[in-house]
Amino acid sequence: HWFYNAKFRNRARRPVDHRLYLPQCPMSVCDISRQPCDKYRPRILTLSSGLDVWDGLDIVVCAVNKFADITNGPVPELIIGGVPAEQVDHIHKNIVARYVTEPELCVQVKCYNSTADLMQDLSVCSLCVLPSRAEPYGCRGLLALSAGIPTLMSENSALAPIIRRLTSDPDYFLVPVKGLSNSVRQDANEFRERIMYVLND
Repeated sequence: HWFYNAKFRNRARRPVDHRLYLPQCPMSVCDISRQPCDKYRPRILTLSSGLDVWDGLDIVVCAVNKFADITNGPVPELIIGGVPAEQVDHIHKNIVARYVTEPELCVQVKCYNSTADLMQDLSVCSLCVLPSRAEPYGCRGLLALSAGIPTLMSENSALAPIIRRLTSDPDYFLVPVKGLSNSVRQDANEFRERIMYVLND
């Protein structure tokens, strides 16, 4: 507490967003050898910790379904990674079954038994989408960006101030999210438009 008071607030004489001080990614993430993206079947990765409503898992599933419904190109594959093993079936039944209406959309729900599983998914995905309603650390987005993957994330992420500071076009990465569980379809529309833009870019 003294360190933050003395070092940042008093000497700088302006408020400091302490969320800017994120841990460094392991170098193994930066050294991922990306596999060529399959233009006939783009893979969209989202990382989730399970059934936490703040993850926005319902938003990304609904958004990718909306995208698959209107696209004239290839229908993407959605990979939901990092889910605890005991919640995989629940996510299939309660989120995937609820929001996926497009028959050609393939959704994989995976638990990671090791870091190698995460690295494998990062190496094959075309796009990472992290629509969290609240994200106090932003480590998942940091992993994807450090691996060189085009990444869409919520404006509510702790990474948002860094993106705004370090990029000339932060709106390319940041998507507004209401943060309410009853605005899923509205938030999904925002992500669908941005997914379409990035995959066509």
